[in-house]
Amino acid sequence: MTNIKLNRRRCLVATSSLLAAIIGTSGSAIGEGLAAPLSRAVEPLGEGYLSPVITAMALDPRGLLLAVAGDDYSIRLLDTKDLTEKERLIGHRDLVRTLAFRADGRLLASAGNDGRLTLWDRTSQWSIARQINDLPTIFDIRFSPDGNQLAAVGFDTQLMLFDNGDRPSLHCDCSDLRAVSYNSTGDRLAVVGRSGKLHLFDPRSGQEIGEFAIHASRVRDIVFLPGTNWSATVGEDGTATIFDLGNYQIKKQIDFLPCKLFTVAAIDKTTIAVAGSDNRIRIVNATTGEVTRNIDIHSGSINSLVYADGVLYSGGFDAQVFKTIVSDGRDPRLAERDKATGR
Repeated sequence: MTNIKLNRRRCLVATSSLLAAIIGTSGSAIGEGLAAPLSRAVEPLGEGYLSPVITAMALDPRGLLLAVAGDDYSIRLLDTKDLTEKERLIGHRDLVRTLAFRADGRLLASAGNDGRLTLWDRTSQWSIARQINDLPTIFDIRFSPDGNQLAAVGFDTQLMLFDNGDRPSLHCDCSDLRAVSYNSTGDRLAVVGRSGKLHLFDPRSGQEIGEFAIHASRVRDIVFLPGTNWSATVGEDGTATIFDLGNYQIKKQIDFLPCKLFTVAAIDKTTIAVAGSDNRIRIVNATTGEVTRNIDIHSGSINSLVYADGVLYSGGFDAQVFKTIVSDGRDPRLAERDKATGR
């Protein structure tokens, strides 16, 4: 594997804690009948330091923990109920840009600017189970749905696949790869980056299925909408693109310029949350392109959104983690049935 010389920052390692919870909407429009967001600010490391910018987040599949990385190179594990800190993980020497839990919740993977891919083991008090060094800068990592494979992309042309055997390395005709995602069945793996194209692979055979132009500039994030063949991507061109992997066609492009979009989360099969440079979270109907709700709670750019069970977690440059209830977490089809029957 080609080595890339990285500029490494001095590691800032010190003990710190999170401030007490603050309840408030900060002028947000969160929708009628929904509780005000819960926020928690990340405390500076010490005198002369700024509060660390939040660089990545991941939600525990068991629903108990929210993993949050900051630009102090550490990872905090927060209780999802009240956002109090439960654990602090130290092991990186530069920015942690991406976090991912395995589907069973036992392993947490982290990676970033230091070229380290680290696996933390829940069953041994989050000690380091495995660490792979001398990788390029990693921007995104994702476990396959069955947990047997881990995909990683970064400042290179390589799509790296890690499993129990050898490490295959697939190539895209694009450097500066920013995001990777498996579909729900694990038989498709999508990669996006600077070229604005979606590269689609079969992760089991390593075969590239195709590449599709979906954005005018760098794509920053991708998710699959549950129960569909649709992917949702966001990019620096200010658009959110809904792409159908069934017929390889763009279903919808939604323009949010002048905002550059950095992150997207799937709420349900027809709804996404997007956020970026203008500090606003938008809840969007992926079918019609309609913005159904604006959430104005952050005071800086937002680079991380994760969602589960009706709750959206967000973080970014204001060093705040917000927990916002955006729905009842139920399948919309069941809600419509209950409305019709009165039950």
